[in-house]
Amino acid sequence: AVAAGIRHFQVFWWNGERLTRRIRAAGATVFAQVGTEGQAHEALARGADALIVQGNEAGGQVRSPVPVRELVPRVRALAGDAVPIVAGGGLADRSDLREILSLGADAGLFGTRFSLADESAVSPRDRARLLRAAPEDLVLDTRLVGTWPCAPRR
Repeated sequence: AVAAGIRHFQVFWWNGERLTRRIRAAGATVFAQVGTEGQAHEALARGADALIVQGNEAGGQVRSPVPVRELVPRVRALAGDAVPIVAGGGLADRSDLREILSLGADAGLFGTRFSLADESAVSPRDRARLLRAAPEDLVLDTRLVGTWPCAPRR
């Protein structure tokens, strides 16, 4: 990807350290996804240019024990003002974005929300399930499944 001219990369979890070195050596930008203050500290020590702060409301693999609205101010205090922070997990609309920006993030990351877009390849059944879902319907599955070791999934 670096050889093809890609200049911005997101790293996450086990691949972070190895990939950060290679990406930085090529002069590209590293966005490191983190779920705790400790992970943020490690990512910055490895040379991350920006942090993607994911709270426990996020879909997919979840590494954070706390909500994004609690985590962003903590990571901002750790990282200082010079490190860009993108916040994700449970963001669905502009009021969520305004709130997360007021807490110290520089940008918001919307994921599952885009499953409802007309352009999405999500099945009509899954789209309908998402539209009916309430926050308490989202379950964090802590079983060991797939190739990600010990990764709770939403």
